[in-house]
Amino acid sequence: MRVFKTKWLSRFARREGIADKSLQEAIERAERGLIDADLGGGLIKQRVARAGQGRSGGYRTIVAYRVKQRAVFLYGFAKNERDNIEPDELLTFRSIAADLLAADSARIAEAPSNVCSEDGTHIVRDASVNALSKLNPGQDETNNITPRDGNFANVANPALINTNTWTGAATIHGTSKESPTIPGQNTFVVKLYNDPQRGNIIAVVFPNWSIPHVAGLIPFWARSTSVNVPAARAYMGCP
Repeated sequence: MRVFKTKWLSRFARREGIADKSLQEAIERAERGLIDADLGGGLIKQRVARAGQGRSGGYRTIVAYRVKQRAVFLYGFAKNERDNIEPDELLTFRSIAADLLAADSARIAEAPSNVCSEDGTHIVRDASVNALSKLNPGQDETNNITPRDGNFANVANPALINTNTWTGAATIHGTSKESPTIPGQNTFVVKLYNDPQRGNIIAVVFPNWSIPHVAGLIPFWARSTSVNVPAARAYMGCP
C-alpha cells in the first residue's frame, strides 16, 4: 500500500497541524475495513483526529482508495467548518480518483521528475505538452506552448498542432476544438481555443458537457484562475 497526498492536502495538513502519522493511521483503519464513509467511485471519507483530541470533532478527508494498492488524500476540511462536500465536488473527485487509481507506476513515472511539485500555471502547460505528444507521436510542442495561468496555457502558433482528428466544440471562449480521448487513459481530452480576449490557448480538460466540465464552469465564472489545475494534475498522475 502506497499513500500519497495532493499538494493542496499537504498545505492543508501543515496549516492544521495534521501529522503524516495521523493520515497513515486513517488508511490503516481503512485497510482493516473500518471505512467511515464509502462515497463510491473509488472514493472514501476518513476521519482524522485533531491533535490531542478524538476523531469525531476533528477533520474529514476525501481519499482515492484502492485496497492494498494505493491511497491518495485529495481534500480535507474541519468538521466545524462544513458538514460535507457538495454533489458537484463529489462528481469531480470521483473522476479524479478514477484516473489516479487507474494510473500504473510507469505512467506516473513518465512525468518530469519535478512536475508534481509545480505550481498550477506550469502544470497546466506541461500537461498540455505531454498530452499532445500522445495524440501526435513525434510532435514536440515544448516551444510552442508557454505558461499562462491555472486555466490555460498560451499557444504561439496553433497551426503547428495537428488537429485533423479533432472536432469543433461549444465554448464560451470564442471557438474551440476538442481532441479525442488522450491515449493511455480514459478520462481527459485537450481543448484548443481561439479566444477573442485571451488569444490562442490550450488545456487538458474533462470532455465537453461532462458533469465535471459543467461543474468547473462555476468557479471559472467566479473568476478563478486555477480551474484546470485538478485535471492537469490528475492527468499527469500527480498524487
